[in-house]
Amino acid sequence: MKELEIKKILIQDLIRDLSPDFLLGSEFRFNFGSRRADIVTLDGNTACAYEIKGAGDSMDRLSYQIDSYREYFDFCYIVCERSNLSNVRNSCSKDIGIIVVSDSGIIKIRKSKEFKKMNKLCLASTIDSKTLRKSISKNKSIPKSKILLCERFVSENSLSNVKLLSRFCFRERLKLPFKSFIQEIGSVIHYEDISTLNRMPPSELYAKTQSNS
Repeated sequence: MKELEIKKILIQDLIRDLSPDFLLGSEFRFNFGSRRADIVTLDGNTACAYEIKGAGDSMDRLSYQIDSYREYFDFCYIVCERSNLSNVRNSCSKDIGIIVVSDSGIIKIRKSKEFKKMNKLCLASTIDSKTLRKSISKNKSIPKSKILLCERFVSENSLSNVKLLSRFCFRERLKLPFKSFIQEIGSVIHYEDISTLNRMPPSELYAKTQSNS
């Protein structure tokens, strides 16, 4: 089964019972753009990553990918096919959830445990520079580079404060494309619908959101 087919089946299940605060995104970049999650969801302030591993995908980098997810997300699931379930089990620890996808739907094999030791700098990496500049103290010169802004911000704030602002910006990035996605789909998701979820780059999404607020 191709990755896009797995995505389609997974998304169809995830949006079955939408709460008012639920959002979903595709190809979400974090950690200063160096990492990418296949599918993400945000429900309130709770963020979940879904890493897709089809039957032909290598497991060589899975442990590294999972480590990065622990730094940013509250929960993480590996989404696989029945044929590579054994490889997935052997490649990830028991705190990672596992979902099996087939033509008939999904089966949740194991629930993800909650990650509580997140990385403040990783969380701050998805806060836009404009918001960071407003959120740091003005008693010193304001850095120009994004990473220096993030370092200043995390040095001045607790993990809970960093996470709160990070999740706010996460929500702003997801809500416009997800709204378009929900408006465009019918009773069944088609492949082209999924592209709506990452049609616009994050910078444009944020700028549009701010201009409308």
